[in-house]
Amino acid sequence: MILCSYPRSGNTLLRAYLEKVSGIITGSDCDIEKKLNKELLNMGLNGEGLVDKRVWVVKTHYPERYGKTKFYAE
Repeated sequence: MILCSYPRSGNTLLRAYLEKVSGIITGSDCDIEKKLNKELLNMGLNGEGLVDKRVWVVKTHYPERYGKTKFYAE
């Protein structure tokens, strides 16, 4: 599943709720080397930067901006 949204629209909050309520890990196509993304990882979003089969939901801001990692949804 892909979670597409504009920056600052609440997608990280939604990911946090999904993880707490369901226990699934959500990912993102972000650059994990950037400061904010590292902080999200340290604060508990364990799938930050992951786009593979370990995550069920992947956050992206495409087409507003491209993420670091290309991925294909099934």
